Amino acid sequence: MQRDIVQKSVFKRLDLALKPFVPVVERQFVKPGGHFCLFPPMESEQELRTDGYESGLAPPYDQYKHVMWVGGDIRWHQHLMHGDAVEQDTKMDIWTEKSTGRGPAVFTTLRKQIYKQDLALEEMRTLVYLNSPHTGHKNIFKKSVPVHQLQLLPSRLLLFRFSALTWNSHRIHYDQEYCQKVEQYQDLLVPGPLTCTLLLEFFTCKYPHLNPASFSYQATSPLFVDKPMTLNIQERQSDFELWANNDQGGLAMKGILQVNA
Repeated sequence: MQRDIVQKSVFKRLDLALKPFVPVVERQFVKPGGHFCLFPPMESEQELRTDGYESGLAPPYDQYKHVMWVGGDIRWHQHLMHGDAVEQDTKMDIWTEKSTGRGPAVFTTLRKQIYKQDLALEEMRTLVYLNSPHTGHKNIFKKSVPVHQLQLLPSRLLLFRFSALTWNSHRIHYDQEYCQKVEQYQDLLVPGPLTCTLLLEFFTCKYPHLNPASFSYQATSPLFVDKPMTLNIQERQSDFELWANNDQGGLAMKGILQVNA
């Protein structure tokens, strides 16, 4: 069980990091997506994987040298207020070996539950561990027309600041030489939780009177630093569809958000 304090200064810095890119709505509690800044990994540099990512719940196989954020499911039960003392319980919920277009892979799903006496937030977080580098991707184009849309240009400073706030040392977000030569990407990648947070912040901006109940999302293709990305919201009969497009209009992340009645 990990322990942390909801520090107002941390979430003020998150607002400052996001503010140049998406309208920010200030709150006295942790906004949707802000929980990524809580409970940072507690590993020394020697304990990290060679790609810089945390090793604690990684597969115990040396061949899986590459890791990617696949998606997740977040459910909010009560607000985390500034100053709250909180605890988090993390368990490996699912471990699946599969064959993919990049060869053998292990998909892991972590169940994270955050308490302040009672359950406040629960998250299912899915990662994939691969034994081969990036081999390219095909764009998937979404036909839905959004009711709200925002284009932004994720900068190197944004990637650095968000990685610092979440204590994310995965080298694909700051080490350009490693990213290009070892992982074989064209440039630094926008972190999956940053894309998720930007989508949720954009929703909060457009619907400040609504409180999200759950957000289930999936990352479908990479987003790159200094390349335009677009945030989109579509209203549906009983929920909202949120998605992000890459600079070519291809789908990068998609999710369904439900709100409290």
